[in-house]
This record gives sequence, structure tokens and C-alpha cells, in this order.
Amino acid sequence: MVSPQRALLRLHIEAVWGLRLPPIEQDTFELLSKGPQPSWKLYVADMAAGEQVAIWRPDVAETERDVLLAYARDALTVHPSECVAPHISREVALHKAASPSISAVSAQQIAHLLTPDDQALVEEDDSLIVFKTTQVEAFCIVCAALLVL
Repeated sequence: MVSPQRALLRLHIEAVWGLRLPPIEQDTFELLSKGPQPSWKLYVADMAAGEQVAIWRPDVAETERDVLLAYARDALTVHPSECVAPHISREVALHKAASPSISAVSAQQIAHLLTPDDQALVEEDDSLIVFKTTQVEAFCIVCAALLVL
């Protein structure tokens, strides 16, 4: 049985990267060589449940994989607000963990892009981003992913 986080990761990758994936049952696997290929060589997802999944593009040489995986694992230890190596890109996939306690109209009135100035409004832990207000709902992090280009 595939965990809900892995199922959401699969849906995320398929939607964002236009790929077709089998259910993510293994911690490491390779994309099929037939069909569209992503721009990245390695996709590492560090999920809230403590799971980590590595997805390889099939044309990446075995000799290159250890080095790329080490880069990715090092980058996962860096705080999201800090820079990482230029050949690494990061993304975060979220899913709604609670129903909103305010109307859509009210939410639209207070909504804005978060900037570093909003750090005081945000509390982070390994699996949840919580806005320090009772008006905004919480979202669980499905994964924090690194794309090694």
C-alpha cells in the first residue's frame, strides 16, 4: 500500500513535469527511457513523514549518481531561505490539512505573497507550516524537493 504522501508526490510530479509515473513504492527508482524526460537528472523528495524518495532520469550514468545524490542531501539540510548551489532548484508541495475558518471573500482581503518581512507570521516544523493567526488554515508539506539539473 502506497502512503498518502507518496500518492500526492506522484500526482504533483505528473502535474508539474508532465510525466507518467507508476505508484511510488520504492525509495529510489528510475524513469522509463521511453516518453518525455524532465530537465532534471535527479528529483529528491524529502517528505513530512520522514520518507525520502529519489527519482532518476534514465540517462544519468551510475558513476555520476553518488555525487548528485550527495549534493541533493547536503542541499536538503540548508534552510529554505538560504541559497543552494546553482545547479539545484527547490520546490515545496503543500496540501490542505484543515478546512478554512473564514470565508473566501475574507481570505482574499487578507491574502498577499509572503516575503522575508512575514517571517514573524510563520511557524515551521518538519511537517507543518502554520500561520500565527486563527484566520488562516494550515497546510501540510507533502514534500520539499530538490531538482538537480
